[in-house]
Amino acid sequence: MVYQYSKCTITATAAIDDTTGCFFNRDPDICLPTRVQFPRNQLCFPSASQQSILNSSLLPEDPSSTALQGYDIEQKLTWIRDITNAPVNQRSWVVQERLLSPRVLHFSDRQLYWECAELEASESSPFGIPEKEAVKFKTLSPLQHQDQYLNDLDFEVETPSRKYERLTRGFSIWGSAVSAYTSGKLSKGSDKLIAISVIARELQPLMRRPYLAGLWEVDLVSQLAPLVEILEVVIDFVSDDKFGQVQGGHLNLLGQTIDLEVLERKSKVERSKVLFNGKLSSAWILEDLANIRTETSTNQLSYLPLHIDLYGNQFYITGLILECVDVTRNEYRRVGLLEYSKIIPFGSGHTGKVSIEDPFLSTIGDIEQTEYGTHVFKKRSADLREITII
Repeated sequence: MVYQYSKCTITATAAIDDTTGCFFNRDPDICLPTRVQFPRNQLCFPSASQQSILNSSLLPEDPSSTALQGYDIEQKLTWIRDITNAPVNQRSWVVQERLLSPRVLHFSDRQLYWECAELEASESSPFGIPEKEAVKFKTLSPLQHQDQYLNDLDFEVETPSRKYERLTRGFSIWGSAVSAYTSGKLSKGSDKLIAISVIARELQPLMRRPYLAGLWEVDLVSQLAPLVEILEVVIDFVSDDKFGQVQGGHLNLLGQTIDLEVLERKSKVERSKVLFNGKLSSAWILEDLANIRTETSTNQLSYLPLHIDLYGNQFYITGLILECVDVTRNEYRRVGLLEYSKIIPFGSGHTGKVSIEDPFLSTIGDIEQTEYGTHVFKKRSADLREITII
């Protein structure tokens, strides 16, 4: 909270540890722009067409003019290189520190940068980073959007459109903050929830429902998926702080588990060879563990489909890879994510169920073609069972 009520936060952005400090030897002639002057009618653009040059604002209205024009030669994408990819900003803790601070002054190894809710700037671009290079990180701060919704104190009469607008904005901020947070690193795994807790706390006025250790009760099903039904959420907090550390918890849900065996693990950009209910297929795997095949007790895993999307004639299914830890109590732990997709050879001129010979999709439901030519997914109610994820 100290960052939220500060005037300005000074950060040694380029420092790799606490022994480095803010100041570096630098050559301003290299780090900062160089101003050069040319007669405007003598500029040459070898790769540009004659028409684009004539239409360019670089040339004077009078082509015969010899007036000198100043140009700055400067490096591009400096904010991404010196701030986004800086050592200190690879730490997950820094995400909420930057978002909550009204102003941040960054000491990089090349130049000074500063950011607030309205501007990202530097010594080389004191009036603002070029629009196409701006990251606008501070726009993710929940503090920037509270006032417009806090005026609606009578929540009972909030219109549906106003509620939709509020939640859409809230989930957009939360999703972007989590994305930035999870791209960083933590020295202690136990800090996972604490290091983003202040952002969640400040978002609460927008969400207006309980915060559940990284998720929001207001829309828990859609955050997980439409292919499951949430039955119960239990969280064991360390203290009375509902935004703080937890020491346990579980999620009871109704869904369909599919037998999964990972035969050959590939990189996350390649499909891995797997068996769905004993039938050979392939899918993309994102592991929570370093290696699912060696760090789980067995290669025999389960897959819980969470969400399906249809884009034209291709469907995508996302779900959890689970390892059973107690067969009698149907208890599982998450060990990864799996994404599966396939192009569907839709026919034309008919409606109803689409025949698809797919070992995975045929297990969880059907795709139907409507009278308007669009396709919808119909979840199959069979084989659903209650499981607990711990």
